[in-house]
Amino acid sequence: MKPYHLLLFVALLGWGCDKTSETPALPTIPDAVVQSIAGKFNQPTDFTITNVQTEGLYAATFQAQNDHYQAIISEDGTLLSLEKELPLAALPLNGVHFITHQFPNSTKVFLFAELDPVSNANIGYFTKITQAGKGYLLSFDTLGARIGVEEEPDTVWWRYPVRNVDYLQQNIRTEINAAQPLGQFHAASKTIGANGQTRWNVSVLKDENLYSFLFDGSANRINPDKKENLLGLDVPGIAIVLEKPLSELPTVCTDYLNSNFNGWQFQRAIFVVNTLTMESKYSMIITVNQTVYYIRFGQPGNFTGATRG
Repeated sequence: MKPYHLLLFVALLGWGCDKTSETPALPTIPDAVVQSIAGKFNQPTDFTITNVQTEGLYAATFQAQNDHYQAIISEDGTLLSLEKELPLAALPLNGVHFITHQFPNSTKVFLFAELDPVSNANIGYFTKITQAGKGYLLSFDTLGARIGVEEEPDTVWWRYPVRNVDYLQQNIRTEINAAQPLGQFHAASKTIGANGQTRWNVSVLKDENLYSFLFDGSANRINPDKKENLLGLDVPGIAIVLEKPLSELPTVCTDYLNSNFNGWQFQRAIFVVNTLTMESKYSMIITVNQTVYYIRFGQPGNFTGATRG
Protein backbone atom coordinates (compact mmCIF):
# COMPACT_ATOMS: atom_id res chain seq x y z
CA MET A 1 0.00 0.00 0.00
CA LYS A 2 1.40 3.40 -0.92
CA PRO A 3 1.86 5.65 2.12
CA TYR A 4 -0.34 8.46 0.81
CA HIS A 5 -3.34 6.12 0.69
CA LEU A 6 -3.16 5.61 4.44
CA LEU A 7 -2.47 9.27 5.06
CA LEU A 8 -5.55 10.21 3.05
CA PHE A 9 -7.62 7.74 5.04
CA VAL A 10 -6.40 9.16 8.33
CA ALA A 11 -7.13 12.69 7.17
CA LEU A 12 -10.66 11.88 6.13
CA LEU A 13 -11.42 10.18 9.44
CA GLY A 14 -9.95 13.00 11.50
CA TRP A 15 -7.22 10.88 13.02
CA GLY A 16 -4.43 13.41 13.10
CA CYS A 17 -4.54 15.34 9.80
CA ASP A 18 -6.65 18.00 8.12
CA LYS A 19 -9.04 17.10 5.32
CA THR A 20 -7.63 17.41 1.85
CA SER A 21 -9.29 18.51 -1.39
CA GLU A 22 -7.06 16.30 -3.54
CA THR A 23 -8.00 12.63 -3.83
CA PRO A 24 -5.33 10.40 -5.41
CA ALA A 25 -6.44 7.51 -7.59
CA LEU A 26 -7.22 4.44 -5.53
CA PRO A 27 -6.90 0.79 -6.53
CA THR A 28 -9.93 -1.20 -7.59
CA ILE A 29 -12.26 -1.89 -4.65
CA PRO A 30 -14.22 -5.19 -4.58
CA ASP A 31 -17.96 -4.77 -5.21
CA ALA A 32 -18.73 -6.56 -1.93
CA VAL A 33 -16.87 -3.87 -0.01
CA VAL A 34 -18.79 -1.07 -1.72
CA GLN A 35 -22.15 -2.79 -1.29
CA SER A 36 -21.56 -3.41 2.40
CA ILE A 37 -22.07 0.33 2.88
CA ALA A 38 -24.23 1.28 -0.11
CA GLY A 39 -26.70 -1.50 0.71
CA LYS A 40 -26.90 -0.54 4.37
CA PHE A 41 -27.28 3.24 4.17
CA ASN A 42 -29.62 5.17 1.91
CA GLN A 43 -27.60 7.26 -0.56
CA PRO A 44 -24.36 7.74 1.39
CA THR A 45 -22.33 10.76 0.27
CA ASP A 46 -18.67 11.79 0.48
CA PHE A 47 -17.98 8.08 0.12
CA THR A 48 -14.27 7.17 0.20
CA ILE A 49 -12.77 3.71 0.55
CA THR A 50 -9.08 3.02 1.12
CA ASN A 51 -7.48 -0.40 1.02
CA VAL A 52 -4.89 -1.74 3.41
CA GLN A 53 -3.11 -4.16 1.15
CA THR A 54 -1.02 -5.81 3.83
CA GLU A 55 -4.15 -6.69 5.82
CA GLY A 56 -6.72 -7.49 3.15
CA LEU A 57 -9.03 -4.96 4.78
CA TYR A 58 -10.72 -1.77 3.61
CA ALA A 59 -11.46 1.45 5.45
CA ALA A 60 -14.46 3.60 4.53
CA THR A 61 -15.60 7.06 5.51
CA PHE A 62 -18.92 8.55 4.40
CA GLN A 63 -21.87 10.76 5.28
CA ALA A 64 -25.43 9.48 5.73
CA GLN A 65 -28.42 11.49 6.99
CA ASN A 66 -26.02 14.31 7.91
CA ASP A 67 -23.92 12.01 10.11
CA HIS A 68 -20.25 11.12 9.58
CA TYR A 69 -19.38 7.41 9.70
CA GLN A 70 -16.25 5.31 9.47
CA ALA A 71 -16.01 1.57 8.96
CA ILE A 72 -13.56 -1.30 8.61
CA ILE A 73 -14.59 -3.92 6.02
CA SER A 74 -13.10 -7.28 5.01
CA GLU A 75 -12.62 -8.30 1.38
CA ASP A 76 -15.85 -10.33 1.37
CA GLY A 77 -17.88 -7.30 2.47
CA THR A 78 -18.16 -8.18 6.17
CA LEU A 79 -18.37 -5.09 8.36
CA LEU A 80 -15.82 -5.56 11.13
CA SER A 81 -16.55 -2.22 12.79
CA LEU A 82 -18.89 0.72 12.27
CA GLU A 83 -18.61 4.05 14.09
CA LYS A 84 -20.55 7.32 14.00
CA GLU A 85 -18.98 10.62 14.98
CA LEU A 86 -20.63 12.43 17.88
CA PRO A 87 -20.12 15.76 19.66
CA LEU A 88 -17.85 15.39 22.69
CA ALA A 89 -20.77 16.26 24.99
CA ALA A 90 -22.46 12.97 24.01
CA LEU A 91 -20.09 10.85 26.14
CA PRO A 92 -22.04 9.57 29.20
CA LEU A 93 -21.21 11.21 32.52
CA ASN A 94 -19.47 8.08 33.82
CA GLY A 95 -16.96 8.32 30.99
CA VAL A 96 -16.47 12.05 31.52
CA HIS A 97 -15.71 11.47 35.21
CA PHE A 98 -13.29 8.64 34.37
CA ILE A 99 -11.31 10.91 32.04
CA THR A 100 -11.43 13.83 34.50
CA HIS A 101 -10.02 11.78 37.39
CA GLN A 102 -7.70 9.38 35.58
CA PHE A 103 -6.38 11.89 33.04
CA PRO A 104 -6.61 15.34 34.68
CA ASN A 105 -5.97 18.36 32.43
CA SER A 106 -6.40 16.24 29.29
CA THR A 107 -8.08 17.41 26.09
CA LYS A 108 -10.52 15.28 24.10
CA VAL A 109 -9.87 15.20 20.37
CA PHE A 110 -12.85 13.27 19.01
CA LEU A 111 -15.69 10.95 20.01
CA PHE A 112 -17.33 8.13 18.04
CA ALA A 113 -20.24 5.89 18.94
CA GLU A 114 -19.36 2.25 18.25
CA LEU A 115 -22.29 0.63 16.45
CA ASP A 116 -23.27 -2.99 15.98
CA PRO A 117 -22.39 -3.66 12.32
CA VAL A 118 -25.62 -5.60 11.79
CA SER A 119 -28.28 -3.71 13.75
CA ASN A 120 -26.63 -0.25 13.95
CA ALA A 121 -27.40 -0.28 17.71
CA ASN A 122 -25.06 1.74 19.90
CA ILE A 123 -22.72 -0.66 21.73
CA GLY A 124 -20.21 1.79 23.17
CA TYR A 125 -17.97 4.80 22.64
CA PHE A 126 -14.43 5.43 21.49
CA THR A 127 -12.43 8.60 22.04
CA LYS A 128 -8.91 9.94 21.81
CA ILE A 129 -7.53 12.20 24.51
CA THR A 130 -4.21 14.01 24.83
CA GLN A 131 -2.38 14.59 28.09
CA ALA A 132 1.10 16.05 28.53
CA GLY A 133 1.65 15.80 24.79
CA LYS A 134 0.81 12.07 24.61
CA GLY A 135 -2.26 10.56 23.02
CA TYR A 136 -4.43 7.85 24.59
CA LEU A 137 -7.22 5.81 23.02
CA LEU A 138 -10.14 5.04 25.35
CA SER A 139 -13.15 2.80 24.83
CA PHE A 140 -16.32 2.81 26.96
CA ASP A 141 -19.54 0.81 27.07
CA THR A 142 -22.99 2.34 26.67
CA LEU A 143 -23.06 3.45 30.34
CA GLY A 144 -19.70 5.18 29.99
CA ALA A 145 -17.78 2.57 31.98
CA ARG A 146 -14.18 2.09 30.87
CA ILE A 147 -13.43 -0.97 28.75
CA GLY A 148 -9.93 -0.27 27.50
CA VAL A 149 -7.13 2.30 27.57
CA GLU A 150 -4.12 2.17 25.27
CA GLU A 151 -1.39 4.55 24.17
CA GLU A 152 -1.74 6.07 20.75
CA PRO A 153 0.84 4.85 18.20
CA ASP A 154 3.59 7.29 17.31
CA THR A 155 2.66 7.28 13.60
CA VAL A 156 -0.66 7.80 11.84
CA TRP A 157 -2.88 4.81 12.46
CA TRP A 158 -6.28 3.16 12.29
CA ARG A 159 -7.90 0.80 14.77
CA TYR A 160 -10.89 -1.42 15.32
CA PRO A 161 -12.16 -3.35 18.37
CA VAL A 162 -12.07 -7.13 18.66
CA ARG A 163 -14.96 -8.47 20.74
CA ASN A 164 -14.55 -12.20 20.22
CA VAL A 165 -11.55 -14.06 21.63
CA ASP A 166 -11.77 -16.55 18.74
CA TYR A 167 -10.71 -13.78 16.35
CA LEU A 168 -7.32 -13.50 18.05
CA GLN A 169 -4.44 -15.43 16.57
CA GLN A 170 -3.99 -18.83 18.19
CA ASN A 171 -0.52 -18.04 19.57
CA ILE A 172 -1.94 -14.91 21.24
CA ARG A 173 -4.64 -16.99 22.93
CA THR A 174 -2.04 -19.55 23.95
CA GLU A 175 0.19 -16.84 25.43
CA ILE A 176 -2.52 -15.15 27.52
CA ASN A 177 -3.83 -18.52 28.72
CA ALA A 178 -0.32 -19.47 29.83
CA ALA A 179 0.24 -16.10 31.54
CA GLN A 180 -3.12 -16.05 33.33
CA PRO A 181 -4.73 -19.51 33.42
CA LEU A 182 -8.53 -19.38 33.78
CA GLY A 183 -8.51 -15.66 33.04
CA GLN A 184 -11.61 -14.29 31.30
CA PHE A 185 -11.21 -12.48 27.96
CA HIS A 186 -12.12 -8.86 28.58
CA ALA A 187 -11.41 -6.80 25.44
CA ALA A 188 -9.00 -6.41 22.55
CA SER A 189 -8.19 -4.06 19.70
CA LYS A 190 -6.10 -4.18 16.56
CA THR A 191 -4.11 -1.14 15.46
CA ILE A 192 -2.13 -0.65 12.25
CA GLY A 193 0.34 2.18 11.83
CA ALA A 194 1.47 4.03 8.70
CA ASN A 195 4.52 1.75 8.50
CA GLY A 196 2.21 -1.26 8.19
CA GLN A 197 3.12 -2.60 11.62
CA THR A 198 0.24 -4.24 13.45
CA ARG A 199 -0.22 -4.51 17.19
CA TRP A 200 -2.82 -6.22 19.33
CA ASN A 201 -3.92 -4.88 22.71
CA VAL A 202 -5.56 -7.62 24.78
CA SER A 203 -6.91 -7.51 28.34
CA VAL A 204 -7.86 -10.42 30.59
CA LEU A 205 -9.86 -10.29 33.83
CA LYS A 206 -8.97 -12.61 36.70
CA ASP A 207 -9.65 -12.38 40.45
CA GLU A 208 -10.69 -8.70 40.25
CA ASN A 209 -7.44 -7.87 38.45
CA LEU A 210 -7.18 -6.62 34.87
CA TYR A 211 -4.10 -7.84 33.00
CA SER A 212 -3.03 -6.04 29.81
CA PHE A 213 -0.96 -7.58 27.03
CA LEU A 214 0.59 -6.05 23.92
CA PHE A 215 1.55 -8.15 20.87
CA ASP A 216 3.10 -7.31 17.52
CA GLY A 217 1.68 -8.42 14.16
CA SER A 218 3.43 -11.79 14.50
CA ALA A 219 1.77 -12.31 17.90
CA ASN A 220 5.00 -11.86 19.85
CA ARG A 221 4.73 -10.31 23.31
CA ILE A 222 6.24 -6.82 23.36
CA ASN A 223 5.48 -5.81 26.94
CA PRO A 224 5.61 -7.37 30.41
CA ASP A 225 2.45 -8.16 32.37
CA LYS A 226 0.58 -5.00 33.31
CA LYS A 227 -1.72 -5.56 36.25
CA GLU A 228 -4.46 -3.28 37.59
CA ASN A 229 -6.53 -4.13 40.64
CA LEU A 230 -10.06 -2.94 39.83
CA LEU A 231 -10.90 -2.46 43.50
CA GLY A 232 -7.99 -0.05 43.86
CA LEU A 233 -5.96 -2.17 46.27
CA ASP A 234 -2.65 -1.68 44.45
CA VAL A 235 -1.80 1.54 46.31
CA PRO A 236 1.64 2.61 47.62
CA GLY A 237 2.13 2.07 51.31
CA ILE A 238 -0.17 -0.17 53.34
CA ALA A 239 -3.85 -0.37 52.55
CA ILE A 240 -6.38 -0.95 55.32
CA VAL A 241 -9.40 -2.68 53.82
CA LEU A 242 -12.76 -2.86 55.57
CA GLU A 243 -15.77 -4.66 54.16
CA LYS A 244 -18.90 -2.49 54.15
CA PRO A 245 -22.56 -3.49 53.87
CA LEU A 246 -24.82 -1.53 51.55
CA SER A 247 -26.47 0.17 54.52
CA GLU A 248 -23.17 1.85 55.52
CA LEU A 249 -22.38 3.41 52.16
CA PRO A 250 -22.60 7.21 51.95
CA THR A 251 -25.84 8.44 50.42
CA VAL A 252 -23.88 10.40 47.82
CA CYS A 253 -22.55 7.09 46.46
CA THR A 254 -25.90 5.34 46.18
CA ASP A 255 -27.52 8.47 44.76
CA TYR A 256 -24.91 8.56 42.01
CA LEU A 257 -25.47 4.89 41.19
CA ASN A 258 -29.23 5.39 41.06
CA SER A 259 -28.78 8.23 38.57
CA ASN A 260 -26.13 6.66 36.32
CA PHE A 261 -26.44 2.86 36.66
CA ASN A 262 -30.16 2.28 36.36
CA GLY A 263 -31.25 -1.05 37.90
CA TRP A 264 -27.93 -1.69 39.65
CA GLN A 265 -27.65 -4.48 42.19
CA PHE A 266 -25.21 -4.50 45.09
CA GLN A 267 -22.54 -7.23 45.23
CA ARG A 268 -19.73 -5.98 47.45
CA ALA A 269 -18.25 -2.78 48.91
CA ILE A 270 -14.98 -2.05 50.68
CA PHE A 271 -13.51 1.00 52.38
CA VAL A 272 -9.80 1.44 51.60
CA VAL A 273 -7.39 3.66 53.54
CA ASN A 274 -3.84 4.28 52.31
CA THR A 275 -1.74 4.56 55.46
CA LEU A 276 1.03 6.36 53.61
CA THR A 277 -1.13 9.26 52.34
CA MET A 278 -4.18 8.72 54.60
CA GLU A 279 -6.36 8.99 51.50
CA SER A 280 -9.52 6.92 51.66
CA LYS A 281 -11.99 5.67 49.08
CA TYR A 282 -14.88 3.31 48.52
CA SER A 283 -14.72 0.54 45.95
CA MET A 284 -17.78 -1.43 44.90
CA ILE A 285 -18.83 -4.32 42.72
CA ILE A 286 -22.30 -4.02 41.24
CA THR A 287 -24.22 -5.67 38.42
CA VAL A 288 -26.47 -4.10 35.82
CA ASN A 289 -28.47 -6.59 33.75
CA GLN A 290 -25.97 -9.30 34.79
CA THR A 291 -22.97 -7.23 33.64
CA VAL A 292 -20.37 -6.69 36.36
CA TYR A 293 -19.02 -3.21 37.08
CA TYR A 294 -16.19 -2.12 39.37
CA ILE A 295 -17.01 1.31 40.81
CA ARG A 296 -14.69 3.69 42.65
CA PHE A 297 -15.53 6.68 44.85
CA GLY A 298 -13.07 9.01 46.55
CA GLN A 299 -13.82 10.92 49.72
CA PRO A 300 -16.35 12.27 50.47
CA GLY A 301 -18.05 10.02 47.92
CA ASN A 302 -17.10 11.67 44.62
CA PHE A 303 -17.26 9.24 41.70
CA THR A 304 -13.82 8.66 40.15
CA GLY A 305 -14.42 5.88 37.63
CA ALA A 306 -16.06 2.66 36.60
CA THR A 307 -14.72 -0.32 34.70
CA ARG A 308 -16.85 -2.94 33.02
CA GLY A 309 -15.95 -6.41 34.27
